[in-house]
Amino acid sequence: MTPRCAPRTARAARLSGLAALCFVLGLEGATAAPPAPPSPSAPSSGAVYDEHDQGSRLTPAAEAQRRALLDTARAALRRGDPDAAGDHLQAAANMSHAADTELLILHAQLQRGDFRQAMAFAAHAAVGHADEPEALALYVWLLALNEQNAYASRMLEQGLARAPEQPRLLALRADLARWQDGSAALSRGPRPQPVASGPADALPPAEARQLGSGLLLGDGDIALVPSESLGARQSFWVRNGLGQTRRAEPTPTTPALSALGLSLLRLTTPLPAVPLARAPRDAFAGSPAAAVMLLDSDSADPAWPALRSGFVGRVGREAQALGFDLPHGTPGGPVLDNAGRLIGIALMPTGQPPQLLPLSRLLATGDAALSGLPTAEQAARMEPDRLYELALPFTLQVLGH
Repeated sequence: MTPRCAPRTARAARLSGLAALCFVLGLEGATAAPPAPPSPSAPSSGAVYDEHDQGSRLTPAAEAQRRALLDTARAALRRGDPDAAGDHLQAAANMSHAADTELLILHAQLQRGDFRQAMAFAAHAAVGHADEPEALALYVWLLALNEQNAYASRMLEQGLARAPEQPRLLALRADLARWQDGSAALSRGPRPQPVASGPADALPPAEARQLGSGLLLGDGDIALVPSESLGARQSFWVRNGLGQTRRAEPTPTTPALSALGLSLLRLTTPLPAVPLARAPRDAFAGSPAAAVMLLDSDSADPAWPALRSGFVGRVGREAQALGFDLPHGTPGGPVLDNAGRLIGIALMPTGQPPQLLPLSRLLATGDAALSGLPTAEQAARMEPDRLYELALPFTLQVLGH
């Protein structure tokens, strides 16, 4: 849940931070003003923020109570219950306008899939806690994932102008450069990431590695993935863009699907139902599209997917030209039209431009999980951030070892 605006009382001055928070959340989906550059500060670590709070004005007993609320909220996020986390975070926010509380609120919003609301709140956190590098780093990373690269870089450079030796921001600058020029995979250093959640036996071991991107199908129990990414590995996990993680096992595929270089994994415990529909026909050359995929990494750390958009190219004998460049990512992610309907999956053949494996070829395999997708004949155009929000539950990070 999001913090509620407090009533007007004699304590209004103490609630000014919450008032600003409520104002920002009321502008859901709006473009935020550029945050002020942060000042130097020690780096923070981990996706679930737990350092450098601003609750020092509280009595020791009250501060201990506030920290206990945050610990309980973190535990709720790790078990995948953002609503329960929100209740505890509301209580902590009422006690102090602190960076650690607000960053946890942001993670709760993202775990619920409220990406557009989270973006507005991330802008607020970056402004309200300009001395905390994690706030700016998270805002910059979310901007870049949602195709706002120029703005993300400008915000980051403003922060580095104030704190030129800040390690957290320098590491993020290096990752953005690798990603944007398409020349290399991400570094192994820490970066903003979702909170992984799921049953204890569903979380991958430390030696697991990211294998590629995938698409969640069926009743949330089937993952469509490129066969090449699986290799000869025997143990697999999938994680959606909300951080929800499940163990997965290879399952038989149709010969036609295998001929396309695709495989199916069956999740041992289903993920929530997939809000995915397919377009009534293949995309024609020149029509707008958006590809969603995981950035290339050899780590099993939780990661949000990245979105890139453009116009699809000509139809070939085996595949269709995607028509626009992709970041250094992993194949197998969904490609959507501008109404959020599935039109195929993204392929990245070695030494060739990105390709779109069109919907008609997928349906021709006769696979029940694909043919069972509902068709949306008419749908309204979506803004890129809404497309990204829509894709988070069914875009998969595929892991294995």
